Parts: sequence; C-alpha cells; structure tokens
Amino acid sequence: MGETMHKRNKLSRRENEIFELIIGGKTNREIREILCICKGTLERHITNIYQKKNVKNRIELLNKHFGKGSNVNCTD
Repeated sequence: MGETMHKRNKLSRRENEIFELIIGGKTNREIREILCICKGTLERHITNIYQKKNVKNRIELLNKHFGKGSNVNCTD
C-alpha cells in the first residue's frame, strides 16, 4: 500500500516541469508561454501538484518547498 500511495503522490514529468517553474518564480502566464499549453491544462496540472504536495495554494507550496521561515511573495 505504501508503494502505491508513493506512486500516486509522485509528480509526473510535466507536473515536475511546472513545479520547477513555479518555484523559480514564474507566473501562470509565463509558464503557459514557456510550455505552449492552454490555461485549462495548466490549471489542471497545478491542481494535481497541490493535491500531491498536500497544499491549498501557491504560497503554501512555496513555503513548504523553501521552508516556513521564508518570506515568499507571489502575484499572479
């Protein structure tokens, strides 16, 4: 069961690309332009990332990645 749960929580290749762009400070618009994907597709990937990382939004995602002590400001 642990192995199955791990596989479900592992980011896909595309989700990982998007995650790296998010933590690199890119906006959704910039990510869509870089990856040549539509808004709905990006939103679906981001939703999947949030679920797999167990966060509710970009701020929580960045805080979880960089540590809660970081002052990370995002606008999108």
